[in-house]
Amino acid sequence: MKHKFTNKTKQEILDRDGGRCVICESNKIGSPHHIFFGIEAEYTEDANIADKGVLLCMRCHHYIHHEGDKEKRELCKRYLGYY
Repeated sequence: MKHKFTNKTKQEILDRDGGRCVICESNKIGSPHHIFFGIEAEYTEDANIADKGVLLCMRCHHYIHHEGDKEKRELCKRYLGYY
């Protein structure tokens, strides 16, 4: 089952992150990214809160999902204080 952020949560993430990618600081925004996904996902009722997502540009989002960039994934978690 795939979970998506609601429009309200997307706006909260956009506002919190200042309209910039949290990794490279680009203002060419793609979409909010769930910091937990795949086998580490916690798809429960709280999957739709802003503290579970960060704003990423298309490039950084691609590297995390398609290139398996663990360093970028960890940066997202640290940004939200999970480490």
